Amino acid sequence: DNGIAVLEQDVITPTVKPQAKQDIIQAVTTRKQQIKKSNASLQDEKDVANDKIGKIETKAIKDIDAATTNAQVEAIKTKAINDINQTTPATTAKAAALEEFDEVVQAQIDQAPLNPDTTNEEVAEAIERINA
Repeated sequence: DNGIAVLEQDVITPTVKPQAKQDIIQAVTTRKQQIKKSNASLQDEKDVANDKIGKIETKAIKDIDAATTNAQVEAIKTKAINDINQTTPATTAKAAALEEFDEVVQAQIDQAPLNPDTTNEEVAEAIERINA
């Protein structure tokens, strides 16, 4: 009976895989918060980045479950966290819109002095309003 009691107490408590999974989940949460706070991307661009992060997380968790050594788990975790941290949303749509806006503003500024009915002060005031 003592032998059975000792064996029942000697249970392996897994720590490496659960900790690796938790580290990945934390990296996902942190990165998604950073992306959410970014003003450089549109929501659609943020959604694409978040989807990519979700896929990285899912694959890493699956790979950790299949890993058989601590070294494998650590390598999977490290790669996943690096991939998560390097995932950034595109900024092309917003940048293109801002560039187009700047072009319109510049065109208005360029046109202001061409009106022969305006004085220099009126042109300066118009340009000041455009730049505001």
